[in-house]
Amino acid sequence: MVHDRTQMTVRLEVLSRESFAHVLAVTSIPLAAFVGLATIAIPFAHAWSLDISAYLWLSGIVPGILGVVVAIAVEWRRQGSIGNAVVCLGMGRPHPRQLLTALIACTPVVLAYLFSFLQLGVPFVLVPAWPLWLLQFVISQSVTEQVIYQGLLYRRLRSGRSFLSAATLSAVVFSLMHLSRLAHGISPKVLFSLGMTLVFAAILAYPAAYLFEKGGNSIWGFALMHLVIDSVDLFTGFAAPGPGLYIFLAAVLVTVPLTFLLARAWLPVATSDLPRSWRSQ
Repeated sequence: MVHDRTQMTVRLEVLSRESFAHVLAVTSIPLAAFVGLATIAIPFAHAWSLDISAYLWLSGIVPGILGVVVAIAVEWRRQGSIGNAVVCLGMGRPHPRQLLTALIACTPVVLAYLFSFLQLGVPFVLVPAWPLWLLQFVISQSVTEQVIYQGLLYRRLRSGRSFLSAATLSAVVFSLMHLSRLAHGISPKVLFSLGMTLVFAAILAYPAAYLFEKGGNSIWGFALMHLVIDSVDLFTGFAAPGPGLYIFLAAVLVTVPLTFLLARAWLPVATSDLPRSWRSQ
């Protein structure tokens, strides 16, 4: 019975409809650990004049790890085992077709990078401590955000709701979460970055949910896309508004319909196509 229940969960849980308030309350537990800790840490990091390495660990990497751990603990209570919880949250073994879909869908972003560097003269200069920035992107943005907003929030909202309804509710929460950036202070630069982030977070929540669902309830496809998109912050040349940044943003918008088209054509992943380790659980 446990094995059969897990297999059904990997595809898409068929459960009674949960109220938005209840799902939000459950999601707020790992969200508080993740976003709450990061928000509290940022002003302290500035006040203590921490170096960039300590700042990234305190405000990004550690909160990201804690958010995943808490999300697993929350789902563990429902699923009965850590293994089932991990799979239900979308962290099982990724399916190659979903990863290929994501890789092709983010091709416009990669081309935008190349065009900016080779044709527009955007300097190919990496930010200080870029390996740690990259580690933060992998842990916090690519994994933790997808676990909380797709594996937990969207998956639970989807039961008893249409895709559009569940995706819209999760998009609102995902977008508003980025208001925590105000912890950096209020300035024209912060407000510009925040405004762009709120809009694009809301837009990207839809292909993220679609790829998650069509890909067998796996976070890894959009986690890959998220990493490619967020990598723009690794380069100093995209820090200020300019042609390179605008082309990048346009390319990100192109990935939205492209993700839907590719996922619709190549997915969903049939249960028989899931990795053997999933089907045997």
